[in-house]
Amino acid sequence: MNKLTKMIISSAINLQQTLVKIWIKRDTLNIRSSLKNYLYRAVYNTFLKEYRKLKKEELALLEIKNTVLMDFVEKDETLMEERMQLLESAINQLPKKNKEVFLLSKKSGYKHKEIASQLDISEKAMEKHISRATQSIKKWLKEKKTIWY
Repeated sequence: MNKLTKMIISSAINLQQTLVKIWIKRDTLNIRSSLKNYLYRAVYNTFLKEYRKLKKEELALLEIKNTVLMDFVEKDETLMEERMQLLESAINQLPKKNKEVFLLSKKSGYKHKEIASQLDISEKAMEKHISRATQSIKKWLKEKKTIWY
């Protein structure tokens, strides 16, 4: 259903509600202007009432959505901090050379050739250090029963 169709349906419902209200109050009505002006103003007022009601509902839903989203973000940040602490602990358990090569590669972002030349080791040896470090970290995290998504 497109927006125009929704507006037409909403207008028809609004008009119907206004006519029902006028019919119920027909004995007590005191129309001072033309009936056309009175009907126009009555429908307009009903529309404004419904519009304000919808805006309040939208604001309430938006507030709930933002609250839930902020809760989710805070929980996610806490979870990320816990995971980073676990990862730091796992890295600290590595042998000195594995740790050094792993940190240069993953944390500092050096390329394999740069690490090999900086530490004066072959690229194959450097790759083995990274591989061992990665396996050790995975094993350590598995022992701690940490779930990584």
